[in-house]
Amino acid sequence: MDKTPPYNRLLVACLLTLLFSFIFKEILLEKEASGDLKNNLPIDYITIEGYVVSKRINTIWIAAEPKSIGERIIGFFTSNYGSEVTIVSRHKDVDNSELFRGLKINQKVLVYGDHLKESNPGQISAYHVEVMKSD
Repeated sequence: MDKTPPYNRLLVACLLTLLFSFIFKEILLEKEASGDLKNNLPIDYITIEGYVVSKRINTIWIAAEPKSIGERIIGFFTSNYGSEVTIVSRHKDVDNSELFRGLKINQKVLVYGDHLKESNPGQISAYHVEVMKSD
């Protein structure tokens, strides 16, 4: 009789556990994000809408229009993605270290943040980033 070795069953069990943990993590993150956002924001927040044109370790760059691959490559090396670009970083009062996780390049987002610093490019610290649905 050919019996399946016990390590094969253990391997399958580990893979299934890993798969279910990823699935449930996404469900829990969606529930957490869908909480009452307005109650967690300060009174004087502002919103900025744009497209993610670059992702760095703790920042994203958003622009008024999506950028082509060539514009993104040149912008990465020159740190110049054109006019109307805003650098978004995580606000110091936000303890969500995964604020920018899951965002994709040229994805439309709505940023809830503090005051806009009028530098070149503009800068804002984000309390929350919401992915906008495509038209």
